[in-house]
Amino acid sequence: MAALRRGRVCALGHVHRRDRRVGRSVVRRPALAGHGVRARAGARAERDHRSSRALPSGATRAYRRRRGAGPGLARPPDEVGSRGGGGGRVTRHVVLIGVDGLRIDDALAGGDAPALTAFVDAGSMASMEMEVPTLSGPGWASILTGASHAEHGVRDNFFSGHNLLDHADFLSRAWFADQTVTTWVATSWPPIADPAGPAPIVWWRDEARRSGRHNVIVRDGETYGYSRMDGEVVAWSAQSLRWLGPRASFIYLGEVDLAGHLYGGAAPEYRAAVASVDGRLATLIESVRERAAANPDEEWLVAITTDHGHLDIGGHGGSDPILTRAFLAAQLISAGGVKRPALPTAIVPTFVAPYLLDMLAGGDGLVAGGRDL
Repeated sequence: MAALRRGRVCALGHVHRRDRRVGRSVVRRPALAGHGVRARAGARAERDHRSSRALPSGATRAYRRRRGAGPGLARPPDEVGSRGGGGGRVTRHVVLIGVDGLRIDDALAGGDAPALTAFVDAGSMASMEMEVPTLSGPGWASILTGASHAEHGVRDNFFSGHNLLDHADFLSRAWFADQTVTTWVATSWPPIADPAGPAPIVWWRDEARRSGRHNVIVRDGETYGYSRMDGEVVAWSAQSLRWLGPRASFIYLGEVDLAGHLYGGAAPEYRAAVASVDGRLATLIESVRERAAANPDEEWLVAITTDHGHLDIGGHGGSDPILTRAFLAAQLISAGGVKRPALPTAIVPTFVAPYLLDMLAGGDGLVAGGRDL
């Protein structure tokens, strides 16, 4: 009875008990007595006991090939990659920064976004036409999953009747292809990644999160204000990019969209919000540059996008060109400097996720979904 109270004894004589200090099962193994036949049999049984919980390597490779197949990521990211100038292996990282509700033409022409303007000038930019309705829920769902409105079923910001469980986001697809990939998502709009909300668009992946492979920062800009919550999102993300170096990241900023709703897209308050978010973009870009400079074996694709514009009087959702006009700007950043990645001149939202996955896998990003004009 005392042995039963201490723990469960398996066929090998191991005592399995619950260690309350660490919250997991601890195995007590008796020493094998002698070097005879029984000892050797016990050793073989113990090896089988330990390995029975692991997937065989051949099955693992088949699983990765099966889960990695699909648009933009036919191979696990760690099995491909570009080559550096010295012939060394270079690991590709991707970061997507989403600025909700940004009127890109005004931001570049008005002088309110010097960091974004410099980023576009030194990199590549494609115009992107958003699908109607031009709302954040369906817009970000298409950008992050590569699925159209009809496919993912998100029609509004309530997410009722969505099919997001059938359309994984690009962070999850990268991890499904290779479970060593680390991912990061930070957002001030909860539906992007909050598992307690109506979505989320970015899958929670609890097993990856508990193992440290998937890190999630969710802040509530609707309740506490987007300016403050965007600041926390950027503070956490800047440290993550600089020190953790996740392979794939998405960072969402919502201050500009809130200003558009409150004051309109032509108001000085909207321009002030653009300037504020531009400073946050500068912080994130500088973090990537510092990381790349300290790690010559890494190459970082940094991309910036938006989901819709804003009317002069505020609001969005319709088909006005100022609402459907979006963009994708990108740079390749490494210790050797900045390069312009390949981008079509015009794309659709479903282009973005396959593009990022292809770039993560070491490709050139020339995937279906874009067109030259």
